[in-house]
Amino acid sequence: SISKKLSASQPTITRIRNKLAEKKFLLAFTAVPNWKLLGLNLEVFTFVQFTDPEVKGLEKWLEESNQIFFASEGEGLAGHTVVIDSMHKDFGKYQEFLKEFRKKFSGKIEEIDSFFMDVHSLLKTPGWKRIVESHFDSLNEMENSKPGTKS
Repeated sequence: SISKKLSASQPTITRIRNKLAEKKFLLAFTAVPNWKLLGLNLEVFTFVQFTDPEVKGLEKWLEESNQIFFASEGEGLAGHTVVIDSMHKDFGKYQEFLKEFRKKFSGKIEEIDSFFMDVHSLLKTPGWKRIVESHFDSLNEMENSKPGTKS
């Protein structure tokens, strides 16, 4: 358990978790599923460059898609400004997804590039464990700070 690994009581771990959530260090509690067992074998990073920085309906479409794991605006890769991380049963299902995307945003897409990953060849499973552990001293300082003081 986390409390044993960190040599802290369960109530201490709960207080730290609650304080992290209260201070918006934790935005959500989520699981990392076993994609293979769910029948999702292909993860794709799709990099998109739009003709206009404001694309009407994009956020809603991204939010409502049941294939998108993550999406963000950003900079890089030859001017691409949006990255979409999506999960698919196979390449054919990705092609259907991309066809729907191109149709929905027809005339607004300048360029699309993709990076394909077979989930059977992951080099590291997604997770926050090591990142959080490397910053545990900061979290511990937060736990030990007195209420009403800045930490």
